[in-house]
Amino acid sequence: MKKIKVLIVDDSPFTIDYLNKILGEDPEIEVIDFANNGKEGLEKTKKLSPDIVVMDIEMPIMSGIEATEKIMKEKPTPIIILTSSLNTRNLYKSFDAIKNGALEILNKPTSRPTDEWDETIKELLGTIKRASKINVFEKKWTRESKLNQANLNSRYSVIAINSSTGGPRILNDIFSNLREDFSIPVIVAQHISFGFTQGLVDWLNIYSPLNIKIAEDDEILKGGDIYFPPDGAHVTVKNDRIKLLYAEPVRGIRPSGNVLFESMANNYGKESIGIILTGMGKDGLNGAKKIKELGGLIIAQEPDSTIVASMPEAVINNNLADLILTPNDIINTILEIEERK
Repeated sequence: MKKIKVLIVDDSPFTIDYLNKILGEDPEIEVIDFANNGKEGLEKTKKLSPDIVVMDIEMPIMSGIEATEKIMKEKPTPIIILTSSLNTRNLYKSFDAIKNGALEILNKPTSRPTDEWDETIKELLGTIKRASKINVFEKKWTRESKLNQANLNSRYSVIAINSSTGGPRILNDIFSNLREDFSIPVIVAQHISFGFTQGLVDWLNIYSPLNIKIAEDDEILKGGDIYFPPDGAHVTVKNDRIKLLYAEPVRGIRPSGNVLFESMANNYGKESIGIILTGMGKDGLNGAKKIKELGGLIIAQEPDSTIVASMPEAVINNNLADLILTPNDIINTILEIEERK
């Protein structure tokens, strides 16, 4: 069996030794080398062609942000960012690395066992294995938006978005291009590592003219606001209010796009818009069926424009997508729909 080749980039010798030990214990993974800063990481990525780069953010000579940008331009490779700090400054930097092309941000494992230690290791190993299969060559989104008039209702009350790997970058593209007076509430189920949701929301708020926030249970939906569930919760809607469900993950996923979409369909019917963006797996498929059955609109991201195509492809292959659009097309379509409201 061919092993997954990993390059570790971190300025801490202790962290490198510890990550090498953790990754080396997995029979599917081989650590092929180490780098102590982003510049060295870039050079070794070009020389060694690893399947995955596991990278720190704060490093001398060249940061993880700059190294990510250069790697994606010069030698596109899946990059996973590890951070040991959830403070605002470090999270902004981590999400800037996502904007530059990194796939995921994860908690950096510590050598001292904690309540979350096993889950942190499991998540890191699983993410490396999934990310090693992803083609990260940059894709261009150039097509003009073309609306099929027959697919559009005259009124839509709520937009729900489901996204996973690659989602933060696309969400930033969409939300930063909506108008300040945009009047439809938006609810997002983004699959993200525990502890990073608030950082994602704060980062998105830097670029968007709209109010992006962590949803509160029972709050009334407000036009133009964008809601993310807090860590550990599913998000639903009922009677124009947010309802948070602190329940178990659905098929390993929380927040679940299916849970969100099904509640949207049950409460808004044909006034619902469900958007399925980049991601691995089939989350959102069953919920999209429900929205479609009740006359709502389903938009799938064009697979060629995704980082991971399987989530939108599941919807497309089941003939549920009314529109199959690139991110630029999605922006134009949302704006045109809102103008008709």
